[in-house]
Amino acid sequence: MSKQFANAELHEKENFALVALNPKLYSQATVFSAAYVLLDQAFVVVDGTPDQIVVSLRPKKGRNLKQLVEQFNSQLISHSVSAAESKRTENIRAELVKRALLTQTGNGADAKSGK
Repeated sequence: MSKQFANAELHEKENFALVALNPKLYSQATVFSAAYVLLDQAFVVVDGTPDQIVVSLRPKKGRNLKQLVEQFNSQLISHSVSAAESKRTENIRAELVKRALLTQTGNGADAKSGK
């Protein structure tokens, strides 16, 4: 076993990695989204407790274990940022949809004025 990542144990002889995650830092949705992206490259098992999420990654044929862990960690960050931005812009998106629906149904200000 070698340890080259702060959050992962690489078991190179057995060709799998265990990635330990803090559920206060990464939501379940983020973890599953990151895992989903890698399904064509790895066999993935998500497990854990309320205090820790553990993800097992076993590369499919021709895939590199270390690169897989790097990709998974990158996907975690990407999906975390995406979720944060989605939450931050939630009200703006809701207002845009509301205005679009009002315009399409003829109840909006633009529909009444003929614009």
